[in-house]
Amino acid sequence: MKRVKVIQIFSIVIVCSVLILASGGYVRSKISVPSPTPPPTPTPQALLDSDGDGMSDWFETNIAHYNPSIPNDRYIIIFDWIDTDPYGFVEPIKKQYDFFVQAEKIPPENIIQLTNGETATAVNFKNAVEQVAAKADENDLVFIQISTHGYTLASFTADKDHPSGNLLESYQMLSQWINKINAKAVIITVISCGSEQFDYPLFNGSYPRIVYTSSAGEFIGALGEYPEYAEIVDTKYGNGDGYISVGEIGNWIDNDPKWGPDWGELHEKGRSFVEAEGYSKMSDTSSIASKIYLTDYKNPKLAN
Repeated sequence: MKRVKVIQIFSIVIVCSVLILASGGYVRSKISVPSPTPPPTPTPQALLDSDGDGMSDWFETNIAHYNPSIPNDRYIIIFDWIDTDPYGFVEPIKKQYDFFVQAEKIPPENIIQLTNGETATAVNFKNAVEQVAAKADENDLVFIQISTHGYTLASFTADKDHPSGNLLESYQMLSQWINKINAKAVIITVISCGSEQFDYPLFNGSYPRIVYTSSAGEFIGALGEYPEYAEIVDTKYGNGDGYISVGEIGNWIDNDPKWGPDWGELHEKGRSFVEAEGYSKMSDTSSIASKIYLTDYKNPKLAN
């Protein structure tokens, strides 16, 4: 009887020991499991901006194919005078400025705004172009936005014999002024009455020009000011890499139903005058639009 009790006690001791050892082993094994790997941090190159132009080395090397050691400075001229502002242009202009300065790191001194009847004049526009021409070089990017009435632009060439001016001659004069700018590319958006017929003098210059007709506001939105625009541009009309080239914006403006048939009630093909004649809203006579990036905006839905 005693022998049986001894065996039972011994068995209990062994079982308890095994349980303790197993428990200890579980605790030790639990402690030794490494903690989850934290999300990868951006590489130094992704944060580095060696040339200080506001675009990262990684973006310039892998997406835009710019030289990350040579500044691609960006200069902005916004000529926007709608005297009565029936379509609410004033507030979007303020948003554009914030987008360029805060989101895209363009120095405020590189942005010239001419946005009312006192500053949006021919003389001031010419002075703005001359200021940019004095600073820009063949590595830089220049964006010029013109949003106004057709008669405002026509007044640029007004004189005592022609008090109303001439819109076609005004575009020709603008082209001569802009021709002083030496840049990698000059991007021009024009929205005004008559622009569909008379902006073709702007298409060619000493340096590559990319011109958009009747699409000034949409252009800025697609650059990233409005992420929902940028997403459609990149995924439906672009290459889906998360970044917006100037050429991708042209594809979107020309082909998206929301923007394509905007002049359908006037022209049988359902597009603007320029498109009805067989042309695109985007003129790219140097065929470089797909290679030009004005900003390094990254679509947050495609962020790595």
